[in-house]
Amino acid sequence: MEETKFLNHPANRLSALASICALCFTLLTSCIKLDANLNSNNALALLGGVLTSTGYNKFQAYSNNNPFFLESSGDGTWTRVNFTGASAITDVVQIGQTLYGVNGLAAAPAIPAPNTIFKSLDHGRTWSAVTVSTGGNIEKIASCGTSVAAARNGGGNINAYYSADTGLNFGSLVTLYTTGAPLRDFICSNNRYLMNFSASEGVLFADSPITAWNLSTGSFAAASNLLASNNKIIQYYSSATYTEQISTNNGQTLSSTSNSVTGTGLLALGSIGTKIFRSYISGANCVLESANDSATLSWSSVGSVNCGLGPQFFSSATNSNTMVVGGSANNGAGTPFPMIFRGRTNVSVDSQPAGLPTGSIIKVIFVQ
Repeated sequence: MEETKFLNHPANRLSALASICALCFTLLTSCIKLDANLNSNNALALLGGVLTSTGYNKFQAYSNNNPFFLESSGDGTWTRVNFTGASAITDVVQIGQTLYGVNGLAAAPAIPAPNTIFKSLDHGRTWSAVTVSTGGNIEKIASCGTSVAAARNGGGNINAYYSADTGLNFGSLVTLYTTGAPLRDFICSNNRYLMNFSASEGVLFADSPITAWNLSTGSFAAASNLLASNNKIIQYYSSATYTEQISTNNGQTLSSTSNSVTGTGLLALGSIGTKIFRSYISGANCVLESANDSATLSWSSVGSVNCGLGPQFFSSATNSNTMVVGGSANNGAGTPFPMIFRGRTNVSVDSQPAGLPTGSIIKVIFVQ
């Protein structure tokens, strides 16, 4: 009777209703957190679809031979984050709240994990293995929309695993192309997967959902990273100098331009707003140049800085404010140490946490 009298009062009914709503919200968010360990994308679908951004907004720079990455908001300050579940992560892609990684290019003391794609639900702090069919060390991974593809070069064949459901299930290994050339880069542009090579090959491409792969036309040699920007695909191929190539049909045909770069190491590419950036190594200097993102690219210098002995570039990423390039420089005895080069309106080689092990920064990603 006392409970009935209590609920008969309008103010008390509103208070009780508010308490019930709060309890329901708590239960719902708890269920989503619990389900994230099993299937984060399905859990988020309860709230209206797969989340494409987590609001994390940090660069991560992964080592090629140790279980750690360096993390930064892009201001030049980097923090070391050790992770568990994999000996190294050498390529990584974000889809929804999930990171997918591979370590087929891991160097000693890290050990590559054959037939394995790794998955992280906590921004790379812990990784769990997703075992796929026999195929060997997986080297590159990319995503288009809600699909994920992971690729490798095994025994002269470019092979790939493909998932149409945000990485929940991967199909059996499919041979894409026969070449002895190592993979260089693997990206998505306008729902099309594109990969290139560090030898005389073209750009291999396939629309998602993947049914067939095709090879672009053009003249090629060892290639830089690929960049998709403003309905263009850009790469540079190296034959004494880096020659610029642009595709205006999403990778089907690449045509050489008059722009060339004399440098060493991998040429890294990025875009911020209406600007495209290219970074390369000249002697001991890391160089950054920019161009307006138009049909014809006219390059101008942003700056250069000494980045140590024997510098090399391996990967780059951008946010709305800066471009970050990861690589290595040596200590004078030929031993590589992680190196990070950064710039937009000026350039710098960022200081890093003390005590980092030897090795290279092989992958940079901006995690949203």
